[in-house]
Amino acid sequence: VLLLLAAVTCAHGFYLPGIGKTSYTEGAKIDVEADRLQSLKVQFPYDYYKLPFCQPDVGPKKRQHLNLGEILMGERHELTALDVRMFVNEDCKLQCTQSLTAAQVKQFKDKIKDEYFVYLNADNMPIIMDFVDEGKVYKLRGLPLGHYDRNNDAVELFNHYDLLIQYHVAKMSATNLQVEQNPEELNYRVIAFKGLVESREYKSAEGGSDKCPEKTGRKLVLGSNPSGQQISFTYSVRFEQTDVEWSTRWDTLLEPRPELRRVQWFSIINSIAITIFLTAIVALVLFRTVYLDFARYNEIDDTVEAQEETGWKQVHSDVFRPPIATGLLCVFVGIGAQLYVVVVVTLFFSVLGFFSPSYRGGLLTALVLFWTCTGVIAGYMSARTYTGLKGNNLRLVALGSCFGFSGVVFSIFFLINLELWLVGSTAAVSFWTLLLLLMLWLLVAVPLNLLGSFLGGRANAYNFPAKTATFHRPIPEGADSNSTLFVLTGGLLPFACVFIELTFIMDSLWEDDIFYMFGFLFIVFIILAITCAEVSVVISYFFLSNEDYHWWWRSFLTPATSGAYVFLYSIIFLNTQHDLKGMHLASVVMYLAYMFIISASFAFLTGFIGFESSFLFISKMFSSVKID
Repeated sequence: VLLLLAAVTCAHGFYLPGIGKTSYTEGAKIDVEADRLQSLKVQFPYDYYKLPFCQPDVGPKKRQHLNLGEILMGERHELTALDVRMFVNEDCKLQCTQSLTAAQVKQFKDKIKDEYFVYLNADNMPIIMDFVDEGKVYKLRGLPLGHYDRNNDAVELFNHYDLLIQYHVAKMSATNLQVEQNPEELNYRVIAFKGLVESREYKSAEGGSDKCPEKTGRKLVLGSNPSGQQISFTYSVRFEQTDVEWSTRWDTLLEPRPELRRVQWFSIINSIAITIFLTAIVALVLFRTVYLDFARYNEIDDTVEAQEETGWKQVHSDVFRPPIATGLLCVFVGIGAQLYVVVVVTLFFSVLGFFSPSYRGGLLTALVLFWTCTGVIAGYMSARTYTGLKGNNLRLVALGSCFGFSGVVFSIFFLINLELWLVGSTAAVSFWTLLLLLMLWLLVAVPLNLLGSFLGGRANAYNFPAKTATFHRPIPEGADSNSTLFVLTGGLLPFACVFIELTFIMDSLWEDDIFYMFGFLFIVFIILAITCAEVSVVISYFFLSNEDYHWWWRSFLTPATSGAYVFLYSIIFLNTQHDLKGMHLASVVMYLAYMFIISASFAFLTGFIGFESSFLFISKMFSSVKID
């Protein structure tokens, strides 16, 4: 308890996301940076200066040190020509006037038709555009590049940004002991960064003036003149004081809408109902059926009645017989164990607030590092299970654990990265980043995996409560009927537990919504683990009662089929979400490839939980009866 209190006390001593406070005096410059150009329709992020925007006087680009997650997401922090200074309002100011060639105009038109947005940020706060739909105010991340009128085949460019910066006056307090350089000056902190867009056609700009040229009153429509087009980019800035403090400035972005929160609670209640139903079935099996079986089997004498006994005790000499493809099953179990540890650790730190969206790329970076460092778990569990089943080809299992799933993931990532490189997307990692990932895998993950395999391989064989006979016992005719149906049906229950939460996660992945409801996600994960365990136990017991002892693969595959349902749902999601309709073929290929990895990971995770639960249940069950 004292250690926990000490940890909580220390946690209040620093800002968990890892972003320090920045105070501004009146007239101080606020850097407005461009993260990337992003589209839901194409899913390929691009560099801000991929298009001929105005460039700042200090240089075209200002790159900061990016973490691995930001690089993989295609983010770039590049200084823009927007000259914003604290407390300096601008009614209309000229960035620059660009004389674009016909090819550059076409670049703008193509990106506008593909519905690209400009992602800007100021003081690490993303720009948000409020819009009203049916009387409700929604927050849209980023600013649209333009508008495409399909009926008239006209492309409008939004060349004017109306920026609003909300600020808070920094004050000295007991918890804020920062000493300012000049205590007599007021210091301000950026709380929110909002924007609106407008398409304006201007007359010719006057040389040397930073004021907006005179408007023509028409929208700026991109033409098809072979000689190109002259475009003026302008902006206005307003400042607005707010009572929101710096420490809670992200709350308005992370707080879900009331209707979404109600859906979240409905999802949890739905999952709990499924879990209670399964728990009742398991309780019936354990306390009524199994215990009655214990009493009946322990009272049976070595008589004619013993020869007529039926049920799961009859397969005691075959129930622990190693299954076919034992090595492959053990590799799958090891991968699932590693994913289980990665998910638990990631959710733990996420609930504590370490992976706030304000720490850009932090979650993805952590996932890569956690996966790399937990290779020892996969190696140990694969080798321990294989050695416990008296396997004699441990080297092949160790290699499968090292290179099986990780090799498939890296190959898919490499092919997708090649596709991104061909189209010039910022999401394409450089050769050095690719080499870094390869080195993390080969020089860190693989050795740790082999270390785990070495430790697991030194363990003794399992001491099963029943000896395995030399010859197979024939399975009664019809005992394994409908096995495939039970396996497929059993996978629906874990999928049903996470269905609604999965929708929110996919919205965050593919529609660029901010997901930060890790508390709900942690609860759903606990319910998912309980559901997988109970489904696997019930299915395994049912078939053992019918004297079908092939439970090893069935206990893994029953909850693992939920991964297939996740992939099927991803296809439905792609075809039903309005923002994703009309996605380009290359984007669809990337979408399906990544969803295949996610679905396979979900299958390994749930399969591991089901396998270990059934293994413990069956071992305990057979150790509780007299077996001659």
